[in-house]
Amino acid sequence: MIQTAISHSNSRSVVGTVFRVVLAAAAIGFVATRVDVSTIVATLRQADTTWIILAALLLPVNLGLEAMTWYPVLRRVATRAGRGETCLAVLSGYPLGMFTPARVGELAGRALSIREGDRTQIAVSAAVARLADLVVVFVAGTATLIVGLWTGSLHFNGAIALAGVSAAASILTTSVILAPGVIARLASRLHVLRRLEDKLEFLSELPLPVMAQVLGYAALRLVVYAGQFVFLSFAFSSGGHPGLTWMAVLLTLHAKSIIPPITFLDLGIREGAAAFFFGHLGLSAATGFSAALMLFVINLVLPALLGTPLISRYRLRSAAVANESSPHLVEKDK
Repeated sequence: MIQTAISHSNSRSVVGTVFRVVLAAAAIGFVATRVDVSTIVATLRQADTTWIILAALLLPVNLGLEAMTWYPVLRRVATRAGRGETCLAVLSGYPLGMFTPARVGELAGRALSIREGDRTQIAVSAAVARLADLVVVFVAGTATLIVGLWTGSLHFNGAIALAGVSAAASILTTSVILAPGVIARLASRLHVLRRLEDKLEFLSELPLPVMAQVLGYAALRLVVYAGQFVFLSFAFSSGGHPGLTWMAVLLTLHAKSIIPPITFLDLGIREGAAAFFFGHLGLSAATGFSAALMLFVINLVLPALLGTPLISRYRLRSAAVANESSPHLVEKDK
């Protein structure tokens, strides 16, 4: 019976992944035709590889800051975890994240890669770091929307309403990330989350300075991530306004964070948002599309490929847990 249930679960997972891949392909195709496929092809052919290389060279910095954003929270549930182990765990989470909605599998991959601590708590700590990333994107996107409206650069329908919703989301998420104990208290009141109450208790013990540090690293990471996007935009354009390019990039990242992740790794959503905002601000929509697609390759596909050999760390994590329950094995391991 258990095997049958697992088989059905795996089948649903495969079907869901295939559906999202097909949806992503359709979204990419739709956006490409709206932008003009021939223009996109011409943009790709004329790309300046120097800017692409510079964007790729920032990948280790991006991954390092992702690990540092997580590290202060991780240390609360895995006290012996080092920075090196944290970086490897971040990288090893990417392959699992590739095939799960909103990349939630990445949290499980990280939890399986850390040798010490409760797996559920480790996954929750990674989710807190992910929330910090979301908070800084919300805040930066909201600020960009307000500046765009103030200067008259943005004038699409619903821009004011979007700015209002974004401001509310920024205030709410910032309040939660600075006082994550709210999540634990909420879990104690909701029946469906009550079984996780003990696992979430550590959130109430996270001090404000630690969470401020987490937000600081997340903000630095956003600067690097957006910088990669800007570099790629320069690679696919003969000339563009730097200020407007930064504005288009931040608005694209903001839109991607708001729109539900219904496609495979947000493919089509990111590119569609980029084409819209680049075009709306008087830049090339094809440039935005091409830069967003290349950003996907550099920041998601490459880490997933690099992290695939590290999946063996999952087995090491399981072996470490087994050793903890067997003194003989622990002694032998020493």
